[in-house]
Amino acid sequence: MPFAYLLTPASLAQSALFAGYYAYLNINVCSYRRLSGVAIGDGLTIGVSMPAAAKTDKEKQVAARGLARAFKAQGDFWSQTPFALIFLSISELNGLPYKWVHIIGSTLFLSRVLASQLALLDTDRKEAVAQDEVKRYRAAEGGARAVTGVIMLGVGFYNLRLGWKPLKDFLSF
Repeated sequence: MPFAYLLTPASLAQSALFAGYYAYLNINVCSYRRLSGVAIGDGLTIGVSMPAAAKTDKEKQVAARGLARAFKAQGDFWSQTPFALIFLSISELNGLPYKWVHIIGSTLFLSRVLASQLALLDTDRKEAVAQDEVKRYRAAEGGARAVTGVIMLGVGFYNLRLGWKPLKDFLSF
């Protein structure tokens, strides 16, 4: 049994959820790459192309827009998740009860999934989605990002509170 498992079992269980969802986002990007024929890049800027599974130019354009959204969703998820999981694991190492690790980790997971799923929505097509709906989607996406920020600040302050006295002793003030 690995040593880290003994120290952070709740964070380990939470990380499996994040890894599974990231794999889903990665498969989503790969499928849009195959459809659009874009090997490198986000599909909207110049990139390296490959043979596309889509037959018509219209299908390729739709797939390229889908690739850009999938790329954005994957990037948003990837940019926030590692640091939040690291901070959560450090909090667990410092004695945060397992119950709170699971509550915070589950809230973080749901907020990141919500933000990623909202980023995947096709809000570029005006005929498909009303503008007030687009505003609600973007507000919800921003709210999910704010939840992630609050969680990161919360576990950061928890760790700072525990480490403040040793830090003061080290700095001799």
